[in-house]
Amino acid sequence: MRPIADIVRLMGSKDQGVAFYAYHELLGVVTGGQVAEESERAALATDLAKELNAMVPGGFDDRGNPLPPKMKHSAAVRNKIARLLSYIGSEVEVPALSKAMEDLEVREMARFALDGNACESATQALIAALEEVGPIFRVGVVNSLAARNGPEVLAAIKKTASDSDREVSIAAVEALSNFPDPSCDPIMAQAASSGSPHDRNRAIVARLRLADSLRASGQREAAAKIYREIQASSAEPAHKKAAEIGLRGPS
Repeated sequence: MRPIADIVRLMGSKDQGVAFYAYHELLGVVTGGQVAEESERAALATDLAKELNAMVPGGFDDRGNPLPPKMKHSAAVRNKIARLLSYIGSEVEVPALSKAMEDLEVREMARFALDGNACESATQALIAALEEVGPIFRVGVVNSLAARNGPEVLAAIKKTASDSDREVSIAAVEALSNFPDPSCDPIMAQAASSGSPHDRNRAIVARLRLADSLRASGQREAAAKIYREIQASSAEPAHKKAAEIGLRGPS
């Protein structure tokens, strides 16, 4: 195979055909069709990570003054690199993807790549990304963390449930339903009693899911408490019916 740097350069070609085939040459490799050895895939991931944030000299202005370095590749190419890393990225590539999340034009695909990376450093990078600006991006980060576990993840999502942006906070409330932990419910109950009717309904549905997961994990009393509170609340009839069914347990 040609050097990775050469193929990535062709991915940025103005000739769309050249760019297309260059990307798909690498796509065929990372999806397993052309690389048999794990060591080869690891080397490829390392090379791609180097290209993700590679810089080149910025040249000179009209007066001959040096300009600051600039990205070697366009945002479009860097997004493709991040997508390729979503197939083969490991702990080694996390720093490069974490740095790419600082770029508004690339961060969503970098998040996507980290989403599929199960290593602990990827989890830590996603937790750190919760501090980034932009509600749409941060909702995606919350959803990525919702598929993980561990006390640090739970603590980060709990904190985000009180975020000043309502869309971010309600996404965190919904994410808490993935953790069969009774300590999540007070946060969710608060969300179910405030905000818009739409958001309150989302929080109530999340509480029902939490109760279901608590019951499934053997925490029947904690689950029953939530079901009873929903039954006694001003929730929609459908939600109360779901609570009643939850209290009866599996038929």
